[in-house]
Amino acid sequence: MTYLSAPIEAGAISILGLVLVSARRWREARDTGLAVQPHLYTELVREGGDILAPVLDSLMHFYEIVLRRPMCVGRGGIASPDEDLLLDLLTGTKQSREAFKDLAGMGRTFETALASTRIMVRKAFGLPALA
Repeated sequence: MTYLSAPIEAGAISILGLVLVSARRWREARDTGLAVQPHLYTELVREGGDILAPVLDSLMHFYEIVLRRPMCVGRGGIASPDEDLLLDLLTGTKQSREAFKDLAGMGRTFETALASTRIMVRKAFGLPALA
């Protein structure tokens, strides 16, 4: 079975919600000096996505690199523009080449992190492989 890096479907609301919560927990851990992956793990394990802690940690790290600044997160039910863009990139609604100018090598690294996240989300939640 081959897992391709196809975008996460827009209808995968609970998975995208988990990514959003993880982005906020990641930002919280970074801002307060907590160990990031254990902080992510405590949220992800509840939903059966504990294997995603290192994947999402890397994704958020590279996202900030291509943003060239710290990621801004929203509160409650309101997503920040950075969170909206991240979810659009994961679902394939937007492409990173369109979203970021002058990507160079780090942009390709971010695209790889996006692809890895898509693959691992499919594996973690038993979503079908795409041909």
